Amino acid sequence: MFQQDGAPAHTSDLVQQYLSENVDTFWPKHLWPPNSPDLNPLEYYVWGVCERDTNKVRLPNIESLKKAIQAKFRNMKGNELKGACLHFRQRLEAAVKAEGGYIE
Repeated sequence: MFQQDGAPAHTSDLVQQYLSENVDTFWPKHLWPPNSPDLNPLEYYVWGVCERDTNKVRLPNIESLKKAIQAKFRNMKGNELKGACLHFRQRLEAAVKAEGGYIE
């Protein structure tokens, strides 16, 4: 699944038209759920782990940071990602219970 956020570049009429013509099962922007990092495994888990591990040492430049991030993604264990996705339903239920408010 390809997910976009509400950035103007993603919601422009030109981009929406292109995607509707070229992407199977495209959802137009009016059907997108509100963007919540709490409900996105990539945001609430993967990027946090990546940031934690790549920031353990000071990197000298942007290129070395890019390489460290790429290496972390390549070496991430499948069971780590599976665990994050398995918690997805719990997070959805917690968000509903909090009526869309903050969840821990």
